[in-house]
Amino acid sequence: MSDIKDIMGIPKHGNGPVEQKAEKPKGPKLQKPKGMSREAFALLSASHPLMPSQLMGEIESEKKQEKVERRGKISYEWRSFKNPCRQDDLELWHWVKCYTNTATNNKIIPAEKEYPFAKYNKKANVYRYNDEEWKNLIKADEDWSREETDYLLDLVELMDMRWFAIADRYEFNGKERSVDDIKGRYYSVARQLLIGREGGTTGIANHTLVKHPFDPRHEQLRKAGFEQYLKRSPEKEAEEDAILQQAAKIESKRKAEEGDTMKGTAGAPTAAARLQEQMIEISEFDTTPPVGTPPLFDIDGNPALPTPLEGDPQGAAPRVLLRGLHTRDLIDSKLATLAERQRDLLLRLLSGLKLTEFPRTSNRAICAAYLTLIKEGLEYIELRKNVEAKQLLKKRLRPATDDPDMDAENKRHKFSLDQN
Repeated sequence: MSDIKDIMGIPKHGNGPVEQKAEKPKGPKLQKPKGMSREAFALLSASHPLMPSQLMGEIESEKKQEKVERRGKISYEWRSFKNPCRQDDLELWHWVKCYTNTATNNKIIPAEKEYPFAKYNKKANVYRYNDEEWKNLIKADEDWSREETDYLLDLVELMDMRWFAIADRYEFNGKERSVDDIKGRYYSVARQLLIGREGGTTGIANHTLVKHPFDPRHEQLRKAGFEQYLKRSPEKEAEEDAILQQAAKIESKRKAEEGDTMKGTAGAPTAAARLQEQMIEISEFDTTPPVGTPPLFDIDGNPALPTPLEGDPQGAAPRVLLRGLHTRDLIDSKLATLAERQRDLLLRLLSGLKLTEFPRTSNRAICAAYLTLIKEGLEYIELRKNVEAKQLLKKRLRPATDDPDMDAENKRHKFSLDQN
């Protein structure tokens, strides 16, 4: 029924006339500027503070036109000028852009008060020293005197660190200095001054002169290598290109084989699981090698080669195990069976021998020696425990005495037992 009323224009709740909604005044429709994405243009609206770039361009042009009209008519005059960067007060002449100021009875004023190109006169920051800094901060160099160093700094400041121009104009008592020698001396002096004035490298660790000191020897080797690279013949370049292409093919083939291997072994057991299945389970902690383990050395004292297993008709060599992992598991399983006091005593004993970590090199000799050390340490702890127990029993069976020296000895013995 409501659909019929909507079609006939009858209101849903009554038979009165249909109220016409007042149409909202439509503002000017914004057009998407050229070069703007749809997403950025969708953020704009009539009430949004942002404006399209084309409207901003029109506003800027209007402001510029108003500014020109406010200043007045443009004209050019032949006027004198002085460059503030010069020290000789030289006066020259050139054409100057001027405006006719209507607010001051059509007075002609220049567009810029100072010489406009003076702002481009940038000076390099050249490090200089005084007498005290030369004595205390600059290290003595037999090849460079202070007079020559002063001459170098003056030339660096005059040429704005243009090193090839400096090397070309360098003339000091007939000495010849290369570009690398000049740069090395200047950067060495600058680095020493910078570190000395700061009192160390803590606050200036990221400074270029401190973080990347100039090395003349490295620069010479770099230039020599680059020169040798440029002198290559076309045949040599073709040979190197062929080698690089072969290397790229080998690398791509290796990556493809690795990808195929990963796909083929997706459901296969991991290497750790296979190793766990192949490991020999040892119930007793003993340094005697199990059956089938080859000796460390032969009769002559040289490292022995792997020997076939006993009772194997085919003479198969013993399987390969991760020696370091196997040794650690063996030690951990033994420590798990010890009491907490014995384990602490063993760790304290190893700490006294500065063996708090497992040896980094896990060859046969080191692992065997480490297992022997653990065994002897446990034997020492057990022997020490038996000796202390016998001494305590002997003390209890001994009759009481009034000798103060004997009492002091017993107290010291008791204190040592408590400490252990």
